[in-house]
Amino acid sequence: MKYMNISMQNYIDRLNRGVSSLLGCAVLVITLAGCSENTDSRPSLSAANPELSEAASGGETSQDLLSDASSSSTQATAGFEGEVIGENIRIRWKKDSDATGYNVYRQGEYHATVFTNSFLDKDIHARDYSYHITAFEKNGQDTRYYTIARGLVVSVKPSSASSGYFRSAVTSGFVGEVLDTGVLVSWTADVGATGYNVYRQGKYHATVFETEFHDAGVSDGNYTYEIIAFDKSRRPTRYYPIAEELHVSVSAQGGQSLNAGSTATEQFVGTRQGDNIVISWKKDSGATGYNVYRDGEYHATVFETEFKDSNVAARDYAYEITAFDKSGRETRFYKIAEGLTVSAGAAVEADSGGTSNKSVVAENDNGQHFKSLTTPGFVGEVLDDSIRISWKKDPDARGYNVYRQAEYYTTVFSTEFHDTDVYDQDYYYEIQAFDHGMNGADVRYYYIATGLTVSARTLGRTDPNRPKANDELLKDYELVFADEFNGSSLDTSKWNTSFLWGTDLIINNEEQYYVDIANEPDFGFNPFSFDGNNLIINTIKTPPALAGKSLGQPYLSGIITSYDAFKFTYGYAEARVKMTHGRGYWPAFWLLNAYYGGADPEIDIMEFIGDNQDVVYHTFHYHDENGKLRSTQSQPTPGIDYTADFHTFAAEWKPGSIIFFVDGIEVHRITDPEVPTQQMYLLANTAVGGWWAGSPDDTTTFPGKYMIDYIRVYQKASLFSDAMLDDGMSSGLSGGESAIPYADDIPGQASPNHRPTREQWPEGYPYD
Repeated sequence: MKYMNISMQNYIDRLNRGVSSLLGCAVLVITLAGCSENTDSRPSLSAANPELSEAASGGETSQDLLSDASSSSTQATAGFEGEVIGENIRIRWKKDSDATGYNVYRQGEYHATVFTNSFLDKDIHARDYSYHITAFEKNGQDTRYYTIARGLVVSVKPSSASSGYFRSAVTSGFVGEVLDTGVLVSWTADVGATGYNVYRQGKYHATVFETEFHDAGVSDGNYTYEIIAFDKSRRPTRYYPIAEELHVSVSAQGGQSLNAGSTATEQFVGTRQGDNIVISWKKDSGATGYNVYRDGEYHATVFETEFKDSNVAARDYAYEITAFDKSGRETRFYKIAEGLTVSAGAAVEADSGGTSNKSVVAENDNGQHFKSLTTPGFVGEVLDDSIRISWKKDPDARGYNVYRQAEYYTTVFSTEFHDTDVYDQDYYYEIQAFDHGMNGADVRYYYIATGLTVSARTLGRTDPNRPKANDELLKDYELVFADEFNGSSLDTSKWNTSFLWGTDLIINNEEQYYVDIANEPDFGFNPFSFDGNNLIINTIKTPPALAGKSLGQPYLSGIITSYDAFKFTYGYAEARVKMTHGRGYWPAFWLLNAYYGGADPEIDIMEFIGDNQDVVYHTFHYHDENGKLRSTQSQPTPGIDYTADFHTFAAEWKPGSIIFFVDGIEVHRITDPEVPTQQMYLLANTAVGGWWAGSPDDTTTFPGKYMIDYIRVYQKASLFSDAMLDDGMSSGLSGGESAIPYADDIPGQASPNHRPTREQWPEGYPYD
């Protein structure tokens, strides 16, 4: 995971795609050059795991991977040539004297195997195609793989007479092609993008992780497309437009009338049998054998019309069958079966009258199966003695780095991983892909799957090295304030439901209106509900009928503060809460000074950004004698999914120090002479939007639910006697000067201060 101190990636165009019609296409064969910058703060493949095991998919060793990645070639290998012939591309390369055969890679992905030094590519559209060739030498039981040709790009361009191709008037390389089965939209890759959101008619339509999208759900009419890239290496995820105003016309008069959906394949069936899936298909009379593709990736070669897929996880698997015919001089490959999806359950058959995109939903199996909140197809399963996770193939990926608890864990070359070093606890997984570093570019690292938490409870093992809470922490403390939230309504003798400055001031460009239900019980929406054990702060989209009462803010939410009921100096404040998930949500638990003027300190015990589910932040703010805001960096505590269950967040506030705790474990410590000495009060709220959390989007679910089990405050029964602690942040302590930097000196690394400006609220600055 990257946090708020990540610098902006440099975005460099790699290829200038010239795309359109196949009919009467002109040819241009060209070499290429490209570059990209890896700005990932996590370890690179080589740094994180310098002794990679042999790649299962191709036998390439770690040295092969690293030498390929470091290539600086900016032109095609000598003798590596291609041309467009009619509706095909023919490529050829120099024969290698040691080679048994050759694997052809297109767009960085395995495409075909041939046994001569040429290949006729029939599956093409009007766009740029990049190729490289890996030779293989079979010597007894061993096979050696090595790259012999790279850097070839063939541009397929449309004829001017073609009416089935459309170009954007504003974005170069953004084109559409009307096919028999839909509209194929393609665009130029953005090197900083994790993936792309496709918008059609101004609304979100689909998410893809490659630079083309096949829109099968179209009929006669006009369609407008836009592409929004997203970069999940930043926190929060960054969204930005890269392609706009592509207008595609689908018309029966032009011979482009479509039937939405795909043509099904008869007799292509699959069944789940224990830990296996068995698929079968109709025999092809011209086939020598069959290549089985699973989830769009080559999986196996068989010479009969049945295949048993062993040791599969409880998720959906999509299959296709490509036949090959070796009777001629050149092996011919052609697809004979597609559209079959099989999961746990009964047989699935591809009907002849429609699509065969049927699936049987996997049963939950007593809570042993888990899926990501953010990435479709990213799933996990607890087995007898391990955890198995799997994800969708990324078309540009050479391999995948698995991250567990926000730290690099291992590298794999398939879309599945068995984690055997596990105990009865929660595990949070993310997948980082890395590409081939094609065409002289550096290897690129990018996240393709996040948000998977797997809760293991049946393994019968406890992690002996797991940190333990300090049972003696509150030995000298006594409880002075508490709300267990076990009732059915908010106790207004303990809580206010608005900021001290009221409801009419909006700070930090936030997008919520806090409903002051204590003073406006008939407002029309109460953000506070109870389930018998917890307070729930609900966040909703503002109903039109309430827009006039809420300053036109798009969302309604709630805040509780103890300003009128409870203030304290020094102590241990703790809340047990469960976060709400979704872009734009910003729940927090914090302290503000009770009497404004002077340093106006703020202790953010916990802040959470809704679409960054495995990180919480801890920050301290104050104003110096010149009125300048000073802030610590927002220290992250990563590694677990804070939306999956309840966790405790606390701060021990003592003279000269603030110590932050998560689940009773110390995670960060601040020692400084400016640690507040005045009274402070409690706050808990869900903000929405603002420059840190970002605005909600189509993925955000409503209502947001910030659940609070309890809030408690303890204070010492006796005076503090411990010396001021120094954690290395406070070198100025001996001289009595603060080591906390100006907030403006750490842009993007500190959460915003939660106070109105002097201009907004002059009453809050009585000593200025």
